[in-house]
Amino acid sequence: MIHWPILVFVKYYLLRELLYYELFFLLLFSIVISYYFWFYVEDYFRKKLPFKFPIKLITISLALLFSAYLVNFFGKSFTNRLSLNNLLIANSVDSHFRCNVINYSFDKGQKACKFFDSKYKNEIVLLGNSHAQMYGYAFENIVQALSINGRILTLDGCLPTTTYNISKECIDKAAINLSKIIEDKNITVVLIGMNWDHSFLFDKYNNKIEKNVDLILVQSLHQLSLELNKYNKKIIIIGPVSIPGYNFAFNLSRKEYFKNNKIFLPDYNDKNNFEKRYQDIFNYLNNLQFVTLVKPHEVQCTNSKCNFLINGKSIFSDNNHLSKDGSLLMQDLLLKSITDMKFKN
Repeated sequence: MIHWPILVFVKYYLLRELLYYELFFLLLFSIVISYYFWFYVEDYFRKKLPFKFPIKLITISLALLFSAYLVNFFGKSFTNRLSLNNLLIANSVDSHFRCNVINYSFDKGQKACKFFDSKYKNEIVLLGNSHAQMYGYAFENIVQALSINGRILTLDGCLPTTTYNISKECIDKAAINLSKIIEDKNITVVLIGMNWDHSFLFDKYNNKIEKNVDLILVQSLHQLSLELNKYNKKIIIIGPVSIPGYNFAFNLSRKEYFKNNKIFLPDYNDKNNFEKRYQDIFNYLNNLQFVTLVKPHEVQCTNSKCNFLINGKSIFSDNNHLSKDGSLLMQDLLLKSITDMKFKN
């Protein structure tokens, strides 16, 4: 009851792991507070008060706390404590796209998120993992704007590729999604999204590959695109974004709330370094004739900076997924890539 709130609050304020000497002093502080809490509260209630009194006190305290919560909630005092800038950032925390329960569907044991209207025939698919699903807000708006059906086919923790993936199990799951797309003649456009930094991959024989991973990854994407192209599916590959690597919105909102100017939180990455890191991937994908590569970092990056904060809003919901604001920021880019294909219903 004592040491954990102290530890959590200090870490919440400092935005980092504690040093050993800090942990030592917090331990001593917790012991002192615990002693006084035991002596003046626990032992007092245990020995000096009749049993019924603590029960009444606890009941009254809980009722008061609940009443205070209701007053604060309906009076919006929780949000009123925050500045407008802080609210814009805090609203991005954990805001990446989640499928509405009414849009969920399951096929062959795998989930999908469908935006379906029987009066429409053609369909576009957003394929990949959580780094595809994070574009869901933009995707939902796009299918509505184009008056077509849409489907999000994502595999948690797995890439969409069927020749190399992060596990043999993921290859098998990705093959199921590929077969769904091939079998459905109404699907004409496939957007592929994923994360791009991997230290190893596995082949279909469960052999672990740790060398030339970037090259193997894009070759596997090429193979997937060839399979889709054979069945007249148009392919759009969504390139990488420059990620913070730490829980940007969460940490920045705390920093702003506490006005903790001693803590430095980088709010951008160097654009040149980012493009240099992915240059080989960009070159490879740009040379695929039947694949359109879109580069969301070109929206994210201005001048020499790849920003995490745009117009006061965090475009990331955690350390590597786009927030709702970040997803919507990419909507025009994705829409243009689809309409440039002269997609018609």
